Amino acid sequence: MKAYFRARARPMTPFEESPADLPIGNRSLKDWQDDLLRRFGVEPVRGVTDIPQNEDRIVLDDDLWFTRRVLKSLLK
Repeated sequence: MKAYFRARARPMTPFEESPADLPIGNRSLKDWQDDLLRRFGVEPVRGVTDIPQNEDRIVLDDDLWFTRRVLKSLLK
């Protein structure tokens, strides 16, 4: 299964950075998201504008913080 990330159209203020690049505990949100998805066997895919419709997938926004418990419930 793959997780496709939709990028926000504009940077987050006041930092003027992509939400995925914002640091949380000395790591970017993107790194936290990718590591957790991989633990559940989900391949993160970024920078895709055309999301395939013929496969199992999750579509997430790049500014979404999720925990292991939330992801586990979603995947059930």
